[in-house]
Amino acid sequence: MAYEDILEHFNGGGVHFLERRAYDYRLPLTFADCRPSAVIEITVTAPTTFMLTLSNIDHRGIQGEGAAADEDAGGIDYPPVMLSLCQPAEPGDDVYRVKLNTSADTMQPSDSKWTFLQAREISMRVDIDPQDGPTLLVPRLLETDTTVGSAAVGEPYEELVNPVHFLNNYDRSFPDEAGAAEERKEIPATLGIRLAAPLGSGGAAQVRLKKISGSNSVFENFPKFPTDDVEDVEELYFQMKEPTKGFADEKMGTELA
Repeated sequence: MAYEDILEHFNGGGVHFLERRAYDYRLPLTFADCRPSAVIEITVTAPTTFMLTLSNIDHRGIQGEGAAADEDAGGIDYPPVMLSLCQPAEPGDDVYRVKLNTSADTMQPSDSKWTFLQAREISMRVDIDPQDGPTLLVPRLLETDTTVGSAAVGEPYEELVNPVHFLNNYDRSFPDEAGAAEERKEIPATLGIRLAAPLGSGGAAQVRLKKISGSNSVFENFPKFPTDDVEDVEELYFQMKEPTKGFADEKMGTELA
């Protein structure tokens, strides 16, 4: 179509990034009062390009079942989200710095701004080198009146979405805090990782599943933060789609492979 026709007939649009032979990994997680139930640690043995995505629950999928049924799904505000790519401040250091945050431009993540976007999906394309050291990817959710507080406030997501979205909930990663579940708001999201080669011990990239304490200063938008509270998690549920398959495989594990 000509741009003149596009401007006349559409009020929005986007860019589709096509990688025909991409390996696609999806990890459902939840935010409990804006603290993620999981983070990921990326290590590479060769320069590797990643497409990293954080997806909100699509309101169009729950329209008419309780989520703003009297409103147009296109007018619903999505929870403001962001992804932070973090690496050691110095080689071998356990203090990390936020290197990149997602922005409105997938190809140009920001190295100096913390921008939470109200969108169905945000993403960034990044290149990671072995010399960067272990890289942490931290999903973020902005604290607002509708994203923190009692589980009784706002939409009860557990009743509106597929149960798979809550398999890796906050209680699974932090069982010692399970008693506070009724006092916090839990919102599901999905973390996506796409790259040209499969993850795992035989490839150039490994992604391990971790958790980080909700009191860590990374959640206060500090550019540097300690990682002594980053720990392994028990097996989590994820999906993996190979480029030659028309469907995703369901898996459990402590790393994506």
